[in-house]
Amino acid sequence: MNSKKSLYTQKTLLLKLRNQYDDDAWQRFIEYYKNYIYVVVKNLGVDKSDLDDVVQAILIKLWSKLPEFEYQPNKGSFRSWLCTVIRFHVYNCFRDNNKYSPLDDEGSIQAEIDSISEREWMLHISQLAWKAITPNFTPQVTNVYIRLSQGDTADHIASDLNISRGSVYVYKERVQKALRREVRRLDNELG
Repeated sequence: MNSKKSLYTQKTLLLKLRNQYDDDAWQRFIEYYKNYIYVVVKNLGVDKSDLDDVVQAILIKLWSKLPEFEYQPNKGSFRSWLCTVIRFHVYNCFRDNNKYSPLDDEGSIQAEIDSISEREWMLHISQLAWKAITPNFTPQVTNVYIRLSQGDTADHIASDLNISRGSVYVYKERVQKALRREVRRLDNELG
């Protein structure tokens, strides 16, 4: 995602999507949600060979349904509705192909879908947040954060980069603060 583009609020994007031929809005929707849809579908047990086709079919279904979708946050989140569309489409794919579906046991699968949805959503918006904040930091600062995240020690990083140990922790804190703020914003805007 280009960080110079402004992020539509969810409400604004959903209003723009009422016009199915607003290419900019659909491109934004795909940027924000396609990878998320992909990992949820994958975690629901769709064969790897079918993943791209199923995701594309879900996007087409959303394209046809979103113009009439009425966003009412007091009744539920957009993400919940999106997961319902995904779940029904995947279930129908299994049924139509006479394959066993892990979605057959409705009681246990709803909890699993909720768990998958939440976990993958947090990963998804974390990745979007990382893309959005990295242009605001020097490569050295992001490198320090990545290395710490991967288990490298502050002493080793400080020695390698010829900076103080204190600078390592300051860089880490700056990136974490920006990342947390961006994750909260994205979750509010897109979730």
